[in-house]
Formats: sequence, structure tokens, C-alpha cells
Amino acid sequence: MRRADREGGQASLLLLGAMFVLVAGVVVLFAFGSALGAKGKHQRAADLAAVSAAQVMRDLYPRLFEAPLLANGLPNPRHLALPGYLARARAAAMRGGRRNGVTVRFPDVSFPGGSFAPIKVAVAVRGEVRVKTRLEERRGGGAGAPIPIRARAAAEISPDLGAALGMPAFGSGGGYDGPLAYRMGKPSSHLFSAL
Repeated sequence: MRRADREGGQASLLLLGAMFVLVAGVVVLFAFGSALGAKGKHQRAADLAAVSAAQVMRDLYPRLFEAPLLANGLPNPRHLALPGYLARARAAAMRGGRRNGVTVRFPDVSFPGGSFAPIKVAVAVRGEVRVKTRLEERRGGGAGAPIPIRARAAAEISPDLGAALGMPAFGSGGGYDGPLAYRMGKPSSHLFSAL
């Protein structure tokens, strides 16, 4: 009888130890899940901020190619200078980040490629999440350990240069009816006729 009692006591200790390990594992998984959820939130916000900036860029892109002056010498209200184009795209990215719960600062928005009329925008987002374990919550400890979060997103527009420069995208008549390609500023329908 005594041997069975000792084995039963050992089994109880083993069961308690296994339950402690299981609870500790759940706490660690909860902390990782919280950190991953915060990372996902920041990545989604960076993506949406980049798309917001790209939408503004797409709408404003043709205005970069408008003449600064009208034929009568007056300023062209349709013309948009590069600094205004970039400022409006940055403002759209910052609004997009704010609407999605993250802060996008002025230097966090860049325009890779360095061309006269940028078509790419990149947004970087930084933040941190504080993860408290259940043990810290029970003890009433601090706010938890800070975990830095970084997310980056890029978007690119595909401007319709033909429309921006006043050239039609489709041709009709003369034996061809379909999309046009431009070579040296002139329509070149034979590029598509072989397709």
C-alpha cells in the first residue's frame, strides 16, 4: 500500500509540473501573439499609407507636364510644380497612417528613383508594443517590456503618359482598330498588329 501511495504522489507532482509548463507556454504564446498582432497592424497601416500617397500621385501626375504659363502669359492654374506634387503625396500618406492608428512623420515618406516626376513612394512606420505577461499583470508590475516594431511599404503608379501628353491610347480607321504604342512621339500601331 505504501508503495502505491508514493507512486500516486509522484504522479500528482508530475501532473502539476506538466500543468505549470503548459500554463507558462500559453503565457509566452499570448505575448508573441500580441507582438505579432501589433506588427500586422503597423504593416497594414504602412501599406494603406503608401497606397493613399500613390492615389494622389496618380491623380496629380499629368499636371506636372502642364505648361507653367498660358499662351497669353498668365500662370496656368493646371500646372503643378514638383514640390507641390511631393507635398500633397506626403500629406496623403500621413493622413492614411493617422486614419489607421499609426504616426507617419514627414521623413518617413520617400520617393525612390530620384526622377523629375517620381512614380514610386515608400512609407516607413515605427512603433512599439508593450507586452505584459500574466505574472506581471497579477503582481501589478510596470507596463511590460517594449518591443520595437518597424514596417515598410512601397507603391508605384503606372501613369498613362499618352493621355498626359494629349496622345490617344487607341487608334481606329485606316485598317487598324486597337491600342497604340508610341515611338518617338508618334503612334506605332504595327507593334500590336503582330500580336
